[in-house]
Amino acid sequence: MAEVMFELEDSEIPKDLLSQLEDYFRVDIKCKNGIKNILEEDDPDAHYALNIYAVDLFLACEDTLDALTDEPFVLLYACMIAIRNVEREFLEEEDSKNYVFKKNVHGRIFGLLTTSTFHREVMPKTKDVGQFFGLCGTITRTSNVKLLPLEREVKCSKCQTSFDIPLSIGNWFMQKKPKRCKNGCKSWNLSFTNQHEPDRSKSTNFQEVKMQENATSVGVPKSIEIILLDDLVDCCRPGDDVKICGILMRRTRNFQVDNRPDIDFVFLANHIEFRHPQRNSVTMTSEFGRKFTEYWKEYEENPFEGLNLLLKSVCPQIYGMYVVKLALLLVIIGGVRQERDVVHTRGQSHMLLIGDPGTGKSHLLQWATRVVQRSVRTTGIFSSGAGLTAVAVREGSEWTLEAGALVLADKGICCVDELSTMSENDRTLLHEAMEQQTVSIAKAGIVCKLNTRTSLIGATNPKHGKYDWDLSLSLNVNMSTALLSRFDVIYVLCDDLTPDWVEKKSKHIIKSKIQAHNIGLQLKKNEDEVWSVENIKAYLMYIKEEMKPDVSIPAAEVMKAYYRHVRKNSQHRGKDTGQATLRFFESLIRLAKAHAKLMMKTQVDVVDAVMAIYVIDLSICGRSIIRDGTNVVTTNIPVDAKASYLELAKTILGHLKFHSYLEEELQRWK
Repeated sequence: MAEVMFELEDSEIPKDLLSQLEDYFRVDIKCKNGIKNILEEDDPDAHYALNIYAVDLFLACEDTLDALTDEPFVLLYACMIAIRNVEREFLEEEDSKNYVFKKNVHGRIFGLLTTSTFHREVMPKTKDVGQFFGLCGTITRTSNVKLLPLEREVKCSKCQTSFDIPLSIGNWFMQKKPKRCKNGCKSWNLSFTNQHEPDRSKSTNFQEVKMQENATSVGVPKSIEIILLDDLVDCCRPGDDVKICGILMRRTRNFQVDNRPDIDFVFLANHIEFRHPQRNSVTMTSEFGRKFTEYWKEYEENPFEGLNLLLKSVCPQIYGMYVVKLALLLVIIGGVRQERDVVHTRGQSHMLLIGDPGTGKSHLLQWATRVVQRSVRTTGIFSSGAGLTAVAVREGSEWTLEAGALVLADKGICCVDELSTMSENDRTLLHEAMEQQTVSIAKAGIVCKLNTRTSLIGATNPKHGKYDWDLSLSLNVNMSTALLSRFDVIYVLCDDLTPDWVEKKSKHIIKSKIQAHNIGLQLKKNEDEVWSVENIKAYLMYIKEEMKPDVSIPAAEVMKAYYRHVRKNSQHRGKDTGQATLRFFESLIRLAKAHAKLMMKTQVDVVDAVMAIYVIDLSICGRSIIRDGTNVVTTNIPVDAKASYLELAKTILGHLKFHSYLEEELQRWK
């Protein structure tokens, strides 16, 4: 059957190449053990894969590099024949009683070098046809698994001779009937025989998936059809971030007179590697870990200064919004996902920004998509509920699912601007995606669940242009309470028109646009203190993967006391706040864990609990302790970070009557 796929014969394989591959499979420990594991399997007709690391193969076999570059089909076919030959040698050994010969074995080559020859970041072009390389992207659609007959019988009506015609990948898997009989009678009267039950030995599993490139700039991301055969079928689902190694091919339909030829690219997959979404563009090494650890050691006595330097790099073109920028970082980092039996507690946080026009909401969303590789940004007015979750698409006689924005942003972030412009029915579809982190689909006979483990960051304008504090939050943004309760933090951004604030903001804008010496202003530059986008991206990736902090007993007691306090006073609060539900308490824990991860700590202490309370109390969800009418837009990075924290600790811990913890904090940061 595999011979039909490659359309090759054993005589076409160079003997030197075959000999080198056999020696490599005998010597390499991983390949040797992999072949023996395949021989121990029971089903002789199933398909089995042997993973071959490309770099080791190139170093051990001199001819494989040229073969993979010039004739990839020949190399893959040679790998299959070499594996079979090594199988037969292992069967002759004395301890081979439990071994069963497997004919359907496939060499899966992976670990290609990230060079222009073997790696593509964008969709391939015509010059790449026939080349073997790796292609990165996100699976957006999968078709049903089908039975693909590799050969079809043709019968001559004159001499009654039957012979098999192989399929053609380049002709949409159609068998092209020959013009004349191959038996010598030269008859033109040929016809396909009816085979109601295809022979299993002459058929294989087949599936097509659609992969979309990772969008790195403005524009419509391109897609390509991927062909999965044999053991590769049904191994990925919409939203998976993968690197596929394979061969680019052309696929044409039958040409017709006066019609434009229908020619498409198709990628024949040989190996599929599931990638972590945060590892797309930044390669994590131990050097990164040492660099970040040394950074916090430098500020060991005053970590608040180190945190302030990091916050200066968050959307530096926007002046102020210290609390909002801190909350944005905490939402991007997220907490720790907990899985107990069938019950899962989400680790991702959600954030909603409600503000007057021109307060910088869209800039914050744009910055967030830059520092998180797996990110999707859209607007509510051009998005539907199906576009955010998943949509059923009909192709021919079957229906398939195409992933939406939340599914494509799995394990990343999804930024939705103008969220309130979506219809109420479409916003209802976000409920499950935000809380259960899945999307349940029951469309066109397809019943399944897709993962949406993403942080939703939304922005919207108030319903009447300006936020009306006399109305409830739900009426101001025209959203249901059920949806608003799923956001961990909700900030109202009100523009400040005081002369002092306008002067400071205008100076900041001038400083970011024009060089100071050109206009004669004496402004101090702090470029050296700002982290680059790549460094922030690497740091966020590192702490999200490596840091899994636990909650200490003092931090847990402080957060429980704050939740009881907010719960007790919720009946006396105004219309501008929501209810203190259990989701509110879970949000507080997630923010505290995110703050501990941000400062590279293995345990959530009182500092993280206090900062989490500060972040959530200034949001519309809190407003229980800090009641001085603080406008989050005018909050600035404190000059003395340690003194600012101690004042904050006095306010919060004193209000919650944790005087012992307050004394410990004062002594600790004295």
